Amino acid sequence: MMKMTPNKFVTRIRNGKPAYLYADPMGCKCVYFGSQQNWDTYRQLLAAGQIPGASQMKATESQVDWDSGLWALPDQGSP
Repeated sequence: MMKMTPNKFVTRIRNGKPAYLYADPMGCKCVYFGSQQNWDTYRQLLAAGQIPGASQMKATESQVDWDSGLWALPDQGSP
């Protein structure tokens, strides 16, 4: 989390699929991550105006190397 820009979405490719990460050092002091389906749902809620203050959030590509360490993404085959 320390290498990530706080409160910004970062897109990574993991096992050939996009993964979306969001560092929240002030709120939960954690990194949220989601799949393409999660991102699509977020975008729909954003377009519907159901997420307050979200107009300043953007998905960005970060060039910073990241180590998933404890934040490894779950196996896509698991329920």
